[in-house]
Amino acid sequence: YQVFAMKKTRLLFTDVDGVLTNGRLLMFSRGSEAKFFHVQDGLGIKRAIEQGVKVGMISGRESSVVRRRAKELGVEIVVQGCADKVSEVRRISDQLDIELDEIAYIGDDLNDLGVMKIVGRPIAVANAVAEVRNASVMTTKRNGGDGAVREAIEWLLSSAETLSFSIAIPARLQSTRLPRKVLTDICGRPMLRHVFEAARSVEAAQDVVILTDSGEVASAAEGWGA
Repeated sequence: YQVFAMKKTRLLFTDVDGVLTNGRLLMFSRGSEAKFFHVQDGLGIKRAIEQGVKVGMISGRESSVVRRRAKELGVEIVVQGCADKVSEVRRISDQLDIELDEIAYIGDDLNDLGVMKIVGRPIAVANAVAEVRNASVMTTKRNGGDGAVREAIEWLLSSAETLSFSIAIPARLQSTRLPRKVLTDICGRPMLRHVFEAARSVEAAQDVVILTDSGEVASAAEGWGA
């Protein structure tokens, strides 16, 4: 049989405005601005880095405040003024030799959709627009700027600790060397059933499926709960 495992997240990208902040901008008359970050998000980012996950901040705007916050947290990947987030994520993925399905991305608005469609674990904050929530594999309970990034990181790290995978068992009835081999009786049960039950006994197996082009095999497998 074949085992298909979920890859561990090696790189986490997070949008800034609306994800690391609540989306509000405080702009001063002399041109400077202020953003409000959540302390819990910062501790979550540090924990992710300690666990070996690279973290990057990506934003369509430019802000010295973001660079300062990233430096405080030890975040080395900071992309600002980015008009094409998809190209940037692909470039960094290639540069770090990290597969796209090993990347998580936290977003909140339409300009995050492109990236969310190509990475392995797209995540939406609770107050994200509907399109972003629909494209995510996980939506936080907390809003952007209110601990949502910490919540997403805890989920990612928990998922990494709890390995889960699916097992697929190919079962051709008309085998070239031994026809009907999969249904051959061994100790009172078809060989395929022994394989199926052994696979189902694996604790971390989320799903066990039998792949067949035979109606007879499919009918037998349904009787075993496949």
